[in-house]
Parts: sequence; C-alpha cells; structure tokens
Amino acid sequence: MKPKVSILIATYNRKEAFLGALQSMMDLDYPNFEVVIADNASTDGLPEDVEKKFMSKYDNIILIRNKENLGINGGRSAVQKKATGKYYLFMDSDVYVKKDMLSQAVDYFESNPDVGVIIPKLYFWEDKNRIWCAGTRLNLLTSIPLNVGTEEIDRGQHDKITKSTHGPGAFFSRADVTDKVGGHDKKFFLCYADTDLAFKIKEQGYKVIYLPKTAAYHDIKQNEIRSKLSYYGFDNPARTYYYARNRFIFMKLHAPPLNLLIFSIFISPIFLTYFSFHIIRLKGYSLLPVYWKGFFDGFKYLLTDKWENYS
Repeated sequence: MKPKVSILIATYNRKEAFLGALQSMMDLDYPNFEVVIADNASTDGLPEDVEKKFMSKYDNIILIRNKENLGINGGRSAVQKKATGKYYLFMDSDVYVKKDMLSQAVDYFESNPDVGVIIPKLYFWEDKNRIWCAGTRLNLLTSIPLNVGTEEIDRGQHDKITKSTHGPGAFFSRADVTDKVGGHDKKFFLCYADTDLAFKIKEQGYKVIYLPKTAAYHDIKQNEIRSKLSYYGFDNPARTYYYARNRFIFMKLHAPPLNLLIFSIFISPIFLTYFSFHIIRLKGYSLLPVYWKGFFDGFKYLLTDKWENYS
C-alpha cells in the first residue's frame, strides 16, 4: 500500500475556483489520499456544493465548517488536526493538480529521508505553459521572497531539482516533522504563513527542495505590468495589513540577529516609503492608514512580542 497523503485546504468564498480544483484532486492517479477542507464560514454556497456534488460521490473528503473566518493559518490548523496521512500537501483553494502530482512527490520523499518539504512547479491556469513559480528564494536581510521563473514560457529551463526556501500556493511536507514544529503559526493569519512553516522544518535539519516533476496550475491572474495594487500584495485591507506586519514577525523568528538589526533600522523605513509611494500613486488612499498600522504593529512586535489580528 502506498503511503497516505493528506491534501489540506482552507478556503473562503472561492466556490467557482475551488470546485474545479477539487475535481482535479478526485482525478489524481494516486491510490491512497484524503482531502481535508476547512471552510472559513463561506457565504457563497461553497460548503453546500462540496457536500452535494462531491461528498455524496467520494468517501475520501472531510469537510470542516468553521463558524468564523480563521484565516489561512486557523483553517490549516483545523485540517491538520484531522489529517491521517504520512505526508501533507498544503494547497491554496485555487490550485488545480496534475494527475501524477502525488505519485512524483511520494516517490521522492520515500527515496530521500532528509527532505522535509517539496515545492512543485506551478503554472498559470489561464496559460498552462507559462510558469508562475519554479522554486523560491528569500533574502533574510530584506525579507523579500522571490518566485523563480515567474511569467516565463516553460522550455525546460527550470527542470533541475534545486534548493528552495518556501512554497507559495502549494507544497508537500512530512507529517511527523510538520506536527512536531506545530504547523502553521496562528500569529500570521495570512502572508508569510507558509514561509514560516518551511523555515521551521528546515531548522529541524531537513531540506526544502523544488521538484519540477510535481506540477500544478494556479488560478491566478498574470501581472505583466506593475499597474495594480495586487502586484504589491495589497489586494484588500486585511492582506495589506498582514503583508506589512508579518515581515517583522517572520524576521524576528528566523533572521540572524545582525540581519534583524539592519532590517529594523535601515531597511524597514525604505519599505515604508516605497510602498506608501505606490499606494498613493495607484490611488489606494484608503489602504495607506491600513499599511501604516500593519507596519507599526509589526515594529511593536519586535519590541514587545505582542500581536493582534486585523479587525
């Protein structure tokens, strides 16, 4: 019997994208997996459709209906508690999997016990040969994450297994070490949540690698020009707040002391100026005080270890 894989998803009001993504999971060629879904109090009929259209046909789906929006971290903590697999696949609710995705990842895990996290190659759903992410890097001086290969046409230039840092959109992990480090930290809510988890697993002595043979499609729009606030991560007030605040939390948890000092004194003021300029340039005036609040709440965390969620 192949080792069991638990596909773990937190979702909120993403019915149109998620139902298609869920069907792609049901079409996987892997014989032993479960899908555990945490619905964060959706109002678009998502949980009802999951029950009616999928749970009536498939017996490997577990649905948790949260009474409030617990964010990515709260939702993923809930599904992790219900999971029974040897390996986890954490995914955004708009990721469509390729049929052999689980098979490729499990085979690699079984042959490489020193690997703790596997990052798949992700393509744009609307342009299936254009790369969204072919591995990642993160600078522990600036806190800036980078998706490798974004918007490149796939010509095999990213088909080599490489070291990576974290898995945006989707990533596999070993269940035992993920449970050991406590899974997703509730402080993050969203933004830097998956990054923090990958770093915690790496700090346990495991490798984080990009495995191009594992592949999926992300239903996300291409940002071919820098003309929208979403390019900078400011899709809505909550995301704007957490994007600003969580940089500080992540850096305090994972950056070397000297890096953290340089980031706090010299680099973070540059971010404040840079992002404030672009928010004003793109006329997102209502987001400016939200960004500033997130920034200063993050700085406060550096000094006090105190945090609160956006409201």
